[in-house]
Amino acid sequence: VPVSLFPKGASSHALAALADSDFDVISLDEFIDPIKARQIAPNKVLQGNLDPSVLYLPPNVIQGETRKMIDKFGTQRYIANLGYAVDKSMDPDLVGAFAEEVHRYSEEINQLVPAETSSEMATA
Repeated sequence: VPVSLFPKGASSHALAALADSDFDVISLDEFIDPIKARQIAPNKVLQGNLDPSVLYLPPNVIQGETRKMIDKFGTQRYIANLGYAVDKSMDPDLVGAFAEEVHRYSEEINQLVPAETSSEMATA
């Protein structure tokens, strides 16, 4: 069973140690740079890290920010998610816009880029 860790607020300074841990997945808050995280933990599955406040913005902004996030992480060894949590005040349709864009855009990327190189996008 894969084990995930979410070190809220500690991921930037603890990432190197976590990269050598037995955790399978490291969830990242919105404050860590995805490119830096991928460089520090190249063999870990990373999860995160869209700023949850983006989900209060119009759908086209959510889509754009989601694409930027995926471009930085790549689509391999990655779980798209928020940097923290969905708040009960968030519009479910806007949360849905995020989830739909994750699926749509990652499928688009995976059709354009072979699987072994899509994770390299994160280090470019």
